Amino acid sequence: RFVPPMLCTLIPDPFDDPNWIFEPKFDGQRILGRFDGQNVQLLSRYGHDDTLWFPEIPRALKESLSKPALVDGEIVSLDKKGKSNFRMLQQRFHLRDPQQIARRAKQFPAYFYVFDLLYTARYDITSLPLVERKELLRKAVKWSERIRWTEFNPRNGVRLFREACRRGEEGIIGKRLASPYVSKRSRDWVKIKCVNR
Repeated sequence: RFVPPMLCTLIPDPFDDPNWIFEPKFDGQRILGRFDGQNVQLLSRYGHDDTLWFPEIPRALKESLSKPALVDGEIVSLDKKGKSNFRMLQQRFHLRDPQQIARRAKQFPAYFYVFDLLYTARYDITSLPLVERKELLRKAVKWSERIRWTEFNPRNGVRLFREACRRGEEGIIGKRLASPYVSKRSRDWVKIKCVNR
């Protein structure tokens, strides 16, 4: 079933904290990947079914998961420098013709950066702290070129933010290690944007 995703609170400045981790802020499409043991469904943050637009992602996710699961992540297209680019990804939206979808998939390939696990083997783990969900996620998924682990850095948000902005990226996401997964906007997850990107 659909679970509304946990959302970040925008804050103005980066910070360092040993109780937090920091991840890249992607310029893509937030997606919940639902695998019921046979089929994969890609659900937008609003509950819309986006499976048709990204056929390469369900195929790869089905191969990556051995048990039913609900994962949270972001689908992106990457430019020549390896940065996520929403304008490229937009070329995949609102298509219905299978041949056109296949052509766009070759022109603008999509990748799924997964960063959280909500359900695994029919167990709801949203009440577990983020640090434990990350450990379960790492083991639950067979990572591939298409289905990618989202790297994170502990504690050093200021340095990661400066590096991200210098590379012309979106910014960073901060997450409190002890946070449960809640279907609302929370101050346990924060986003800090590079305003001059």
